[in-house]
Amino acid sequence: MPEKTVAFDLQHLARLGAITRLKEIEAEAAAIRKAFPGLMKAEPKPVAAPAKPAARKTRARRRSKMSAEGRKAVAERMKAYWAKRRAEKEQAPAAPAAKAKGKKAKKA
Repeated sequence: MPEKTVAFDLQHLARLGAITRLKEIEAEAAAIRKAFPGLMKAEPKPVAAPAKPAARKTRARRRSKMSAEGRKAVAERMKAYWAKRRAEKEQAPAAPAAKAKGKKAKKA
C-alpha cells in the first residue's frame, strides 16, 4: 500500500506544480497584453517563407580576348624567361639532391 500513496502523492504534487505554472503563464500573458494593447485586435500578418534562390543558369566562362600582338608579346616574354632559367640551371654547379618534404617513403 505505501507504493500507491507515493504514486498518488507524486501525481498530486505534479498537478499542483502544473496549476502553479499555468497561473504564472497566464499572469505573463496578461502583462504582455497590457504592454501591447492592440496586439490581440490586429490580425497577425502572415510571415512569408524565405524564398528559395532561383536556379542559377551556368554561363560559359568568359575568356579575355587578347589580340594577336598581345599573344606574341607574351610568347616572347615567356621564351626569354625560360631561356634565362635554362641558362642559370646549366651554370649552377650540381647541387646535392634535396630531401623530399612530406610523407616518408616506404621501405621495401
